[in-house]
Amino acid sequence: MRSCRILLLMVGLTLMDLPPSWAQTVTVPDAALRAVLEDSLGLASGDPITASELATLTVLEAPDAGIDDLSGLEYATGLTRLDLGSEATQEPWDNSNDISDVTPLSALTRLAWLRLSGNSVVNVSPLSDWTTARRIPSSCGR
Repeated sequence: MRSCRILLLMVGLTLMDLPPSWAQTVTVPDAALRAVLEDSLGLASGDPITASELATLTVLEAPDAGIDDLSGLEYATGLTRLDLGSEATQEPWDNSNDISDVTPLSALTRLAWLRLSGNSVVNVSPLSDWTTARRIPSSCGR
């Protein structure tokens, strides 16, 4: 009985050393997406970005931002509006984003408005589990 208590105490102390999930540092491999997130969160370049910070974002506007990879954005669970589409410039529309994989967006259950026009998205099946009505402009791909 005493050995069980000691083991439980050791396990408890070990768990206390682990960082809580809200303090988890998120890896954002795409430099352009990372820069947009740092700017939106008021962070300095290279500062750690945590899951709890990303969860506070409700709107992210990043048209024509040079983003290719959305990895890390799955932690922005508070997003209701996301614009990664084309932008009006001297040309009719321009988009330096080249997003093809929208899998990280599948975790964004509060997202009500999404624009991906001018990207390379061909497969939207990762978003097929979305159950609430969302406005997704028809020109999702190039």
